[in-house]
Amino acid sequence: MHKYVKCLSCDKYHYLDDCYLVTIDSNYCFYLSNDPTVKMLKLEYQEVHYSQISDLMNDTKVKQFFEIWKDTIANPKCNPQSTPQDADKYNKLSFFNFCKQLKEKAPYGFIKDYSWSLNSVNGIEPSFEYFNTNDKTIKYIEFYFSVFNAVNDICLLDHKTTVGKVRGVGPVELFDSGTWEWDRATHYTSAAADHMRIVKVVITYMDGTTKTLTGNSIIINKD
Repeated sequence: MHKYVKCLSCDKYHYLDDCYLVTIDSNYCFYLSNDPTVKMLKLEYQEVHYSQISDLMNDTKVKQFFEIWKDTIANPKCNPQSTPQDADKYNKLSFFNFCKQLKEKAPYGFIKDYSWSLNSVNGIEPSFEYFNTNDKTIKYIEFYFSVFNAVNDICLLDHKTTVGKVRGVGPVELFDSGTWEWDRATHYTSAAADHMRIVKVVITYMDGTTKTLTGNSIIINKD
């Protein structure tokens, strides 16, 4: 039978065979999962998880538990202090350092994810997620885009323009992301539309200043 542990920090279940033990004592085990907690812009952040042993098993399973972990006890991947409070501090510091690296790659933030679809009358219904790495809080954000057919010819929008726009409302604070979805047509185009390109992003901050991103300054997460 598969054996799982539930993390008291993230409240998720983890399959033991996909984890690496950091340290263990009579009360808690601290471990890493094979899957990173966060992966963006080709950077990874791994959270230290912990579970209370008394909540995981009864006496008959203790021997099996240690048998599963015996090959990793001598090979810890990191060394947080073995208390839940210290593990939480370690995770917060690790995540902050991860975000600092993101900021170096994308000082004004980046498009974490986006998608779009055509409805039954060829109306474009887009969605965007934007991660803010700037100290200023985002008030509004505008995404400008064009759509193309399968042979890369541009498709007209609303029979008159080649660039469409949608506007998202914040706030989006530092090291946080905002998600916006439009389930009604924002623009209409040809049924031949095959793919979308982001051509400009305009950010308005809470202090009234703006930043316009074009070309290589538009960073898109591809992880």
